[in-house]
Amino acid sequence: MDREVKNAKIKETYALTRERRASQIPLTFRMKVRNEKRNKKTGVFDFLKMYFVEGKWIWNSIIAQTDSKLGADARKLSSFTQKEFKTVTHKDKDNNDVTSEVTHLGSSMRDAVIESARRAVKSLSTKKKNNAKKKKAGKTDRVGHLKFKSEITSINLKQYGITHQISGPNSYHIQGFNRDIRVAGMRQLRHLEKIGFEYELASAVLQ
Repeated sequence: MDREVKNAKIKETYALTRERRASQIPLTFRMKVRNEKRNKKTGVFDFLKMYFVEGKWIWNSIIAQTDSKLGADARKLSSFTQKEFKTVTHKDKDNNDVTSEVTHLGSSMRDAVIESARRAVKSLSTKKKNNAKKKKAGKTDRVGHLKFKSEITSINLKQYGITHQISGPNSYHIQGFNRDIRVAGMRQLRHLEKIGFEYELASAVLQ
């Protein structure tokens, strides 16, 4: 019963958010991690690098397990959950299988990597359907399949206040890192406040 109540509450929250978003104007702001002594001292850059390394491990693990060459053993994307990626088996520089703990990406960020793979598959599916229509007209586009990546260049931060949030006048906090990150660009938000423009922070992309 508790689970049903929780699901109903989540559904209601999503509905209210969608209703609120319908009347809002989307704005995008770019914040840059400052290349300064304080960030270097706290190890920000090494930590951020590991977000992308672990993201690559998860992405490639998904691709390996959904490969059509596995036949009946190939998994469906819908079967993956972030909980199973607390450890990941991946290739080292000598192409050997190694298992590593995922210590930097939190649950929401692991889920974001899985979701990005799902969106990529959906996009490929749409292209294939369009190809089927074009084939009748004697013209098709080349459509491939999801591939292993040598690097991940972006990770979605979905939930403001949980995955990411402003933590000071010139600092930001990202899930998993126990220190605030000094950033440049917060002046943009202060300008909105100065002119009386109300805003609500939502998702972000770590690049």
